[in-house]
Amino acid sequence: MIYEKFSRYYDIFYRSRNIVDDINFIEEIIGRYLGFKASTILDIGCGTGDHAIELRKRGYKVVGIDISKEMIDIAKSKSREKNIDVEFIVGDVRDFDLGMKFDVAIALYSVMSYMIENKDLLQALRNIRNHLVSKGLFIFDFWHTIGQIRHYRPYAIWKFEENDDTYVKLEISSLDILRNTMNILYEIQYLRRGIPVDVVVEEHRLRLFTIPEIKHYLEESGFEVVRFYKMESGKYSFKELDEDSAEIICIARSK
Repeated sequence: MIYEKFSRYYDIFYRSRNIVDDINFIEEIIGRYLGFKASTILDIGCGTGDHAIELRKRGYKVVGIDISKEMIDIAKSKSREKNIDVEFIVGDVRDFDLGMKFDVAIALYSVMSYMIENKDLLQALRNIRNHLVSKGLFIFDFWHTIGQIRHYRPYAIWKFEENDDTYVKLEISSLDILRNTMNILYEIQYLRRGIPVDVVVEEHRLRLFTIPEIKHYLEESGFEVVRFYKMESGKYSFKELDEDSAEIICIARSK
């Protein structure tokens, strides 16, 4: 299972993400394309809960779901500490059943790229569709085949220091052209005053998609594609696509 021990370091390595800007972008998308006032939002692959909590602060009823119990435990702890009422649930995007429908569903930061097999992707998309009202929006991003190949780098390393604590993350990536996937080995090292305290190793496999593939599977699952935009340096934007787009934002509407 991914994001087990990794979960305790997740917020350290991704703290540069601007959650407020992300949600500003989501609200702009909703304003442009939903066609009615949104009141309920489903956050799929919610991770440690920052997006869901920010959405709740803005008045939406939010449910966050993630396959990692460890991530959900952190999300619940955050919501309790901030006294913000968000329902966080451990569940699989392919078969969760909440018994309710939402105006908007979001799946941010490559959640859908974890659907490697066609059957899993279709099952996930159809389940998301079943949790949306008619003409509801599904907003997500995915790894784009051509852009990922052009920007491919086999190694990357990040280092953060806080007082006596040092955190190092090593990424070793391998591109599988035949299967259209990126395999990433993460090694995280935590040192206290230079002495190793913890090492976490996880392997993640993500699928790369072409735009025609995404369109096809969305249409097969009861969606129509509204618009694609380019992510710029890992940030959401309204910029037009080009061949260098390594990550793409998709807005789809339920039929």
